[in-house]
Amino acid sequence: MGRRGAAACSRRLFPYS
Repeated sequence: MGRRGAAACSRRLFPYS
């Protein structure tokens, strides 16, 4: 996983903003 993968997963699992 890279920065895009982690960011996408984080946003989909935990959409903070």
